[in-house]
Amino acid sequence: MQMSLNNSILNLLGIEDRNIKVLNVETTSKNNEQLKVTHASLSYPVARCKNCGFETVVKNGFRKTHLRLASLNGMRYEMILAKQRYYCSNCQTTFGATTDLTKPNQTLTRKLKSQIMLF
Repeated sequence: MQMSLNNSILNLLGIEDRNIKVLNVETTSKNNEQLKVTHASLSYPVARCKNCGFETVVKNGFRKTHLRLASLNGMRYEMILAKQRYYCSNCQTTFGATTDLTKPNQTLTRKLKSQIMLF
């Protein structure tokens, strides 16, 4: 997907994290409700291990997470986000790419939570 189109989609969804790259957007239905599903990936270079501090970090695949985004025009939006995994050969631990869209281990985005609080 072109960079300007990627930025436009992220801007429309209110996402400011520039490490997220949109791969595909599709319209589907779930429980007789239409929703837009955005498929995206999150990856960025890591210089040092966040556990031991050594520079022995390599990319180690992706882990898909399912995020609920804030709704627009009454339509539900969701994101399937493939987060980059990293492996440290020094301390033999793995860790994943993080984003400020959600708190760790949560699926509701911060904007969706604030939207719920307004109603």
